[in-house]
Amino acid sequence: APRKTPEPTPAPSNDAQASRQSSPSTNAPTLAPTQSCASTCTNTSALFNVSITEATGRGMPYWRPSTQPALGEYDEDVTAAIIIQHGDFEYATDFVCYVWNMLRMEFVNETQWGARIHVIAPQFWAQDEQSVEHTVWSAHAHESTLWWQDASAWMDGGASQEFAGNRVSSFSVYDEIIAKLGDMRIYPNMKTVILSGFSAGGQFIQR
Repeated sequence: APRKTPEPTPAPSNDAQASRQSSPSTNAPTLAPTQSCASTCTNTSALFNVSITEATGRGMPYWRPSTQPALGEYDEDVTAAIIIQHGDFEYATDFVCYVWNMLRMEFVNETQWGARIHVIAPQFWAQDEQSVEHTVWSAHAHESTLWWQDASAWMDGGASQEFAGNRVSSFSVYDEIIAKLGDMRIYPNMKTVILSGFSAGGQFIQR
């Protein structure tokens, strides 16, 4: 998907849309634009199996740092996870970089925290948004992923497009992701899961 000039950097917090207090510039470093951001963190996409994956062959797309195990793989090192939700007309791949670089600025020694914090950025594809940007919706490009008819549907917790007679709501997708992160058989030392979002993604998290 084409990259756009990034919006202001999201700030993950326990309150997805907690207002950011003003502070001196020395205490509030600004992330580089997306093009530079991508050069300082390497990310990758994957599919997360949800309740209807077996029946439909479709998974929930998400992005993560390439050094991080896939969601649902056993990991005894991780103690915290940050889920960052993109907004309207935004792309999850960018927000993985934003959060990763924020962590790099906050915690100097990446070797100490890199394995203990997972960053997960779900990607809600919406036909109306992609049609506007690409003129023609490419069903082939999304033949293995869940997608929503329009952006307002996933933002409000609505059901996905129907696949083989099955649908899943965006809220249910999050329920399943959080349940997976809370599974002590997979993440025995997980202590904290932070939900965060930017713009419409923040509204979604609040809902």
